[in-house]
Amino acid sequence: IIKKLIPALSLKERQEILAYYTVYEKYSKEFSERATEDLRNHPVFGKLINSMTKEMQEANNKISMTLQKDAILNDKWQPYIEYQINQGISYAKMGLDFKSWYEVISMVRNYLNPYLTKEYGTGEKFLAALNGMNAFMDIAMGIIGEAYMQEKKGIIKEDAEKIKKLNEELKKSENLYRTLIEKNADMMTLAHPDGKVFYISPSLTNILGFTLEEFNSRPAFEFIHPDDLPGLMEQMMQIISVPGKSFFRQHRLLHKDGIYRWCEGTITNMLHDPDIGALVSNFRDINERKKAEDEIKKLNEELEQKVIERTAQLENTVCQLEEYKYFFINSNDFACIANMDGYFVTINPQFEKVLGYSKKELLENQFLKFIHPDDISATLKEVEKLKSGAITLNFVNRYLKKDGNYIWLEWSTYPDIASGKQYAIARDITERKKTDEQLLAVNNELEAFTYSVSHDLRAPLRAVNGYSEMLNEDFGSKLGEEGKRILDNIAYNATKMGTLIDELLSFSRLGRKDVNRKIIDMNELTDGVLSELHKNHPNSAKINIKKLHSVNADYGLLHQVMYNLLSNAVKYSSKAKKPLIEISSEAKHGEIIYSIKDNGAGFDMRYSDKLFGVFQRLHSQEEFEGTGVGLAIVQRVIAKHNGSVWAKGEVNKGATFNFSLPKN
Repeated sequence: IIKKLIPALSLKERQEILAYYTVYEKYSKEFSERATEDLRNHPVFGKLINSMTKEMQEANNKISMTLQKDAILNDKWQPYIEYQINQGISYAKMGLDFKSWYEVISMVRNYLNPYLTKEYGTGEKFLAALNGMNAFMDIAMGIIGEAYMQEKKGIIKEDAEKIKKLNEELKKSENLYRTLIEKNADMMTLAHPDGKVFYISPSLTNILGFTLEEFNSRPAFEFIHPDDLPGLMEQMMQIISVPGKSFFRQHRLLHKDGIYRWCEGTITNMLHDPDIGALVSNFRDINERKKAEDEIKKLNEELEQKVIERTAQLENTVCQLEEYKYFFINSNDFACIANMDGYFVTINPQFEKVLGYSKKELLENQFLKFIHPDDISATLKEVEKLKSGAITLNFVNRYLKKDGNYIWLEWSTYPDIASGKQYAIARDITERKKTDEQLLAVNNELEAFTYSVSHDLRAPLRAVNGYSEMLNEDFGSKLGEEGKRILDNIAYNATKMGTLIDELLSFSRLGRKDVNRKIIDMNELTDGVLSELHKNHPNSAKINIKKLHSVNADYGLLHQVMYNLLSNAVKYSSKAKKPLIEISSEAKHGEIIYSIKDNGAGFDMRYSDKLFGVFQRLHSQEEFEGTGVGLAIVQRVIAKHNGSVWAKGEVNKGATFNFSLPKN
């Protein structure tokens, strides 16, 4: 391109250009300053001139002058042409239009004319210099123009490719955003300020069931739940007043099936944007989440209520614990917690108060250290039972006081296998033991006295019976009817007296008899009693026996209890038209309660306190024979088993006798 642009000049043309350059070089400084100043106001070149510093302008002018001079004087055109090509490329890149460049050239020619006239006048030399100026200007314009056009074509081609690429990117972006909107699970709408919708995304139809036509047939506000509409209308005022800001909200939207669904999202006022000009809504279906939140809220409320109730229970428990603590500390009984390896964990003040040891001494030593040597073996057996989970009731042992004396303690202990702890309460029964010993001595004396009296009474009774029989055998025919009646009464009362003595001896022996416990089948025992009773006292009573609970008791003593109660039931129901006796049992509150019910003579409940006393009877001998000792024996036997006995009755409507025995 450079070779094509090197001018082929004739001698005349060279001389004319040289004439021009001589003037241009002579006045270049003055000319450049004037031209630069005037170009500052040019609409196109002014920006270029003003962007350059004075130093830059001077350097640029110096280069241009040097290259021009070398081309004109020395015919070295290539550097000048390269310089001008770069100028043309720069103008093209800067976007300077070529018309403006021609305007500048015309202005330069107009500026140079006066200098040419001043130097050459108006003759042939002036015309030659003028032709030289025009020729050189044409050469420069041709170089710049060629470079400008070539660069401009490249720029236009590059811009076209960029535009094409941008269009492709725009189309791709448009497809991408369209896909994002159309495939998005969220509902998107564009609406006018009056609420009329002009675009809905496909997801809205999928979620709410309405098409665009159906949505447009009604105002958008009609799809809002009535309860949510006031809040939306209030918020819309803010939305309209603040362009470009997104406002979050939750409300219910009507489904085509008539049911409202919870949705949440944003509404953005884009009315100010001419490319959009709409209220943009972006909402998603949160109906299932709302249900879950409501369920969670309900569960939280229930949980809070349970926490409140549990807190109240705990507070109540704390109060109870404080009360228990009060009883624990102030109890006159011994209360403690011990572990299974034989150490106290906690003790109440009664230990220190009665035993005389410090709390430290009691906690640091095994409790076996304080137990009487004769009681250690039995205590260890009770501890082993506790380790298996069994409860200890009324276990008695002796504890050493610091003064060297022993006291008797009666223990009730409840084990907790999980924690390895024993919870125990003990009562000081030392005085009771002394009383029991005194009472035992008195009872022994009384029993000895009773036995002695009974034994001493038997001899005269035998004599009375013997003489009565002899009198009847030897003189019966001479006594007459009245004499025989009196003699029979003597024999009857002597026999009755013997029976009373036997009953009294039996009653007194109970005090000395030990209780030998074993598991008793009560149905089997009752059947044996009834068989024995039927042999001794034949009767016509109907007896119903239900399934009876087995019990841990003394077989012989319990046999006596059942015999006495059943013989009474048979005796007192014997005058009924259809004698009926019912025998049953039930387990209740850790006890087994046995009942013997009859439909006989019954009794007046006002005198029930006399039923179980010795020789106490509520019926006369003429009505029903008896000694008045049988029920006293029953009460004494049941008391020895740590049980209770009681009765209920009504005159001529029968009676029910009950006795209870501990289940364990």
